[in-house]
Amino acid sequence: MKGMTIAAMLFLAAPLYAQTGGQPQNPAEGFMMRFDQDKSGGVTLEEYKGPQIQSMEQQFSYMDKNGDSVVDEGEINAFLEEMRQRMQQMQQQQGGGYQR
Repeated sequence: MKGMTIAAMLFLAAPLYAQTGGQPQNPAEGFMMRFDQDKSGGVTLEEYKGPQIQSMEQQFSYMDKNGDSVVDEGEINAFLEEMRQRMQQMQQQQGGGYQR
């Protein structure tokens, strides 16, 4: 179960670290590139929430396989299993085995 939780967290967090072009020199620059939408040199609460809300909406839509705007236990279990399998594949590609 711990592996599935980590996989789900990685999947959910990945869009938050996506870059919007160019290669940031440090984490603060990457943050500003991602969230400072109006390029004012500062990030407002609305700018900060925007990409995260969009990411959450995309994640929800991905989990809602039947498109009924409700994620049920079966869909969550299917999502967690998919994430477990992805984690296992990544670990195998890196030369490590999956430990449950």
